[in-house]
Amino acid sequence: MHLYVDNTVISVDARKPDELESKLKKCLPDANKWMEKNHLMLNSDKTKYMTFGTTHTLNMVSEADLSVSLDGQIIEQVDHFKYLGVHLNPRLSFKNHAKYVKRKATCRMCMLGCTRKLVCKETSLQVYKSLKVPVLDYGDVVYDSLCARDSHMLQKIQNCLRIILQWDSIMHIVDMHKELNMTYLADRKHSHTLNQVYKCTNELSPA
Repeated sequence: MHLYVDNTVISVDARKPDELESKLKKCLPDANKWMEKNHLMLNSDKTKYMTFGTTHTLNMVSEADLSVSLDGQIIEQVDHFKYLGVHLNPRLSFKNHAKYVKRKATCRMCMLGCTRKLVCKETSLQVYKSLKVPVLDYGDVVYDSLCARDSHMLQKIQNCLRIILQWDSIMHIVDMHKELNMTYLADRKHSHTLNQVYKCTNELSPA
């Protein structure tokens, strides 16, 4: 069981649907008792469950028609869930998350575009790094398995910076990144992953 502020996640691994259902029926009441003992409460109305696995595994679970309940109330099964800002799906392809990042980053890019005639390029770049870069970078270590197509889609959003800064339209993207001293999304993701691995192996990350 993992708790973060008002979010609680209970993870169970199993090889077969009946084993999964058995483990859930055992651990949910235990978790509920622990909550009550610590003056907390599991909100059954907001509680959902999702299964992760291969296509074969997911088909097995679907055919088994699991019944998961908490305090006598059936828990809804979902195929998409947002947890700590990252959108998850059963295959962990993160396609939904990529679309979410695209929408949010595009919205902020439009906001920046509305101010480009009011401030200099240097200020626009600082605003971009403050408002948009965090959206593109957040959780990138988690969704490192994003397919090439979705990764390219997100990179194209960063490339739009050239338009916002009123850069020469014929300038190549490579030259733009060098001129602005910016790294590609894939390179930043790789750097963040290495940094996280270093922290984990040296016991510098939260337990």
